[in-house]
Amino acid sequence: MFLGPYKASQAVRNVWKQDPKKSCIAGNANVCAPGESGGGNTYSTLLIATSPSAYDSANPSDTGGFSCIGPARDQLTCKTCTAMVAVAAAEAAVACTLRIDAATVRLSEQDEYFCGPNTRRTCEVGWTLSDAVKELISRGSKLVKQSCLPYQPDPDLVMTRAELCRYKCKDADPYASQGSFDFIPIGSYSYAQRHIRQ
Repeated sequence: MFLGPYKASQAVRNVWKQDPKKSCIAGNANVCAPGESGGGNTYSTLLIATSPSAYDSANPSDTGGFSCIGPARDQLTCKTCTAMVAVAAAEAAVACTLRIDAATVRLSEQDEYFCGPNTRRTCEVGWTLSDAVKELISRGSKLVKQSCLPYQPDPDLVMTRAELCRYKCKDADPYASQGSFDFIPIGSYSYAQRHIRQ
């Protein structure tokens, strides 16, 4: 599935080095023209041919001057890894969409994991990624800033829900509240590239 477009992309790249205009011609069609599908693997071929050999979402030189990846989190001895992943992915999506550094978008993983409606999660139980994403989608733009509810897990299971969800404020993150979240599985290399470029 990937090898064909990759080999074709190398041919396009070689022609492009000699004459950029000729690299878009396939038969009588200009496959680089807006709205041109070209059929088959044409789009994937062009995408691979024009992509950098390496891409780092955390490197501002690759993203246009901002980092899509925020600082690492520490779940400590609590099974909140899926909440950490969902919140980090949401922050990255907001940062990339708004073209700002992800470090400025700080959502509360405490709010996401412990404080949702009808939630009774503990550090002992854990959570599925599917459920974490559903929670994020349902509450998305209403998730509070990390500064309103910092991460403070309860590995000894002694805190009540009210203690775990003791907010300093209820302010939604101003960046995340500009939109909503959704989940779209990315199942191919070319679709991942297309997603990054959009």
